[in-house]
Amino acid sequence: MFSILLLAAAAAGPIPGVLKTFTDWTVGCDNGRACQAVGLQPEEDTDSLTMVVKLAAAANERPDIFINTDDLAVAAI
Repeated sequence: MFSILLLAAAAAGPIPGVLKTFTDWTVGCDNGRACQAVGLQPEEDTDSLTMVVKLAAAANERPDIFINTDDLAVAAI
């Protein structure tokens, strides 16, 4: 019975987990092992760069890194 529940949950697709904030970063993962971290900027600072790091669920996947500028241009690494 337990294995049937696990199969049903896996078939439903990824479900977002709890977001956690560490100083000026917010991090979240889903039940499929994909994660994303977002660098936060102070509310009064509109000229800062922000960074997003995404990691797909695949075992040998490399992280994608995005740097957002104040003019909303995105540089991907």
